[in-house]
Amino acid sequence: MLICMSNHTIAVIGGGMAGTAAAHALLRQGHRVIIIEQQDRLGGRIHSHTMGDLTVELGAGFLSSFYTNTLAFLRETRLEASLHPRRSPAYVVKGQIAYGLTNWRTLVGQRWLSWPAKLRLAKEFATVVRAWNRLDLHEPWRAADLDTVSVAEHLGTTTAGRELLSCMAEPLLNGYCYWSSQQTSQATLMLILKTAALPHQTRILAGGLQQIPEAAAQGAEVWLSHQVQQVRSTTDGGYTLTLQPTSGPIKTLSADGIVCATTASQVSTLLPFLTPDQQAFFKAVSYSSTAVVATRVRRSTDSAARSVAYVRQPGRAMGALTVATDLSTTADAIKQYASGDHGAALCAQPDQKIKAQLRSSMAPFAMPPSEAVEDEQVQRWPEAIPHFSVGHLRRLSRFADGQIEDQRQPIVFAGDYLCGPFIEGAFTSGVRAADRLSGRLRSSTN
Repeated sequence: MLICMSNHTIAVIGGGMAGTAAAHALLRQGHRVIIIEQQDRLGGRIHSHTMGDLTVELGAGFLSSFYTNTLAFLRETRLEASLHPRRSPAYVVKGQIAYGLTNWRTLVGQRWLSWPAKLRLAKEFATVVRAWNRLDLHEPWRAADLDTVSVAEHLGTTTAGRELLSCMAEPLLNGYCYWSSQQTSQATLMLILKTAALPHQTRILAGGLQQIPEAAAQGAEVWLSHQVQQVRSTTDGGYTLTLQPTSGPIKTLSADGIVCATTASQVSTLLPFLTPDQQAFFKAVSYSSTAVVATRVRRSTDSAARSVAYVRQPGRAMGALTVATDLSTTADAIKQYASGDHGAALCAQPDQKIKAQLRSSMAPFAMPPSEAVEDEQVQRWPEAIPHFSVGHLRRLSRFADGQIEDQRQPIVFAGDYLCGPFIEGAFTSGVRAADRLSGRLRSSTN
């Protein structure tokens, strides 16, 4: 089936946050946009799942007040009215004890860290203050000169540093990004510490975060359950895409420009005509893995919202645990996240084994009795979050300088691996990709 499109038709490969943000920006600039998504839904790693009258986030779980570009879009689309603060006390489990991280007073006052480790933490924040102006969450490559060692190498040289690594840095990295300290650069940790030091509020979106990519895709043609098999450049400067739908015959789509908003691991397969330098850039990106078990449970008198990260230890599959209470319902949502150490292996296991592995690692917390469980859902994320390991910020600096994309070709790239491993990073990269592509299309017609 051959579908011929008019000039300035843009194919967006990938209907996640980056792809739909790019589509929204391109539509505003007057282009015709077709979003091609291999899954049967938009959102990518944003996945809002309904359990009765309860909406549970199986992927990205919240927004933060420093998500300036995403929040501006929510104001534009009037989704801002559905934002609510997420009040969830944070804990780190060390041994069989949960230590609160509600504020700096609890962090400094508790005995879970020795005073030498607390002094080392203060030293780390002093380092962040000295590099403050280079630590930009929207342009992380500005800290490329600090991207020289891993967190493990940086903190593992002293007893106090190793304690801080084991009891604080690794639980937070592993619990929320499924990263190990060996897979995370010290420059990335500095960016995270700056974020923690800034006043900010965590927010949830009533009805689910998946409304954001769905709203961003409004006005575009959306082809769900279509997998791009091949992309070929044409003699007139455009591209021909071969698509395989889940059902039905193969389709061919002609486009004047492309936004490739897939994970980095798919780029080399989709675009075999890239140069060796380009191929090396995308192949250098790796991802953490996790499996998530979301459980709807009947609310009890001792229900309490909380967010828990676990200290890594041999045999423990759990990386993080969250309990969300929604007073508009009679149920709570318990979400268990596999650690990065176990995520890839658990993704290959059946649902029951994933549940059993995670439940065996919950102490000191415990699942409610089986009669209180009303629904359960397992979600596997083989490619959950891109690693920001040593060297990645330096690679991003080359990308930002225009050394990776071919400035003469109407094909651009978007994704959280290009800006930041969170919703704001994906959204921002999509908008920037749209601007670059529009500029090249204008240049080609002048």
